[in-house]
Amino acid sequence: MESLIHFLLGPQLAEEILGDLEEESLLRGSNWRRRQLLLSVLPLLGLRLRHFHIEERILLASGLFLLPVRAIDLLWAFVLSQVPLKVDLIRPTDHLLFTLALALACAFVCSLYRQGMGIWLGVAALIALGTIPAQLPLWYWLLLPALCFAVVKAVDSRRRTS
Repeated sequence: MESLIHFLLGPQLAEEILGDLEEESLLRGSNWRRRQLLLSVLPLLGLRLRHFHIEERILLASGLFLLPVRAIDLLWAFVLSQVPLKVDLIRPTDHLLFTLALALACAFVCSLYRQGMGIWLGVAALIALGTIPAQLPLWYWLLLPALCFAVVKAVDSRRRTS
């Protein structure tokens, strides 16, 4: 339990709080200390999540990446549905390359807004791929999340060096 408190608070703050709990537990007992540790975990976890701005990253990944990529595929499906005998579940390579270029541009914009968006955009890319009811080639499944992650890492490293 104490290692979880160290993870949630960081080493210095955790030592201070655990030291205070240790002093107080001399008066109140070890059961009180265990109960205080258990009661502290959820609020500290919420504090840790807010510290990393996870909600903002989820909104950025879905609003600036997932929605545009999915909207382009829906537009493509609509166009194909208007052409007789063209409604199939296979996306042509030029559409996949256009969507890949759009996804990279969206990943670049997301990474400009917030640092550390790589994993979030990788997950958003997999969600986008999973919601497309088409037969997508394996190279596309591998390339889209990997390139989005690489774009974000490149922007983050450029930001650190400048």
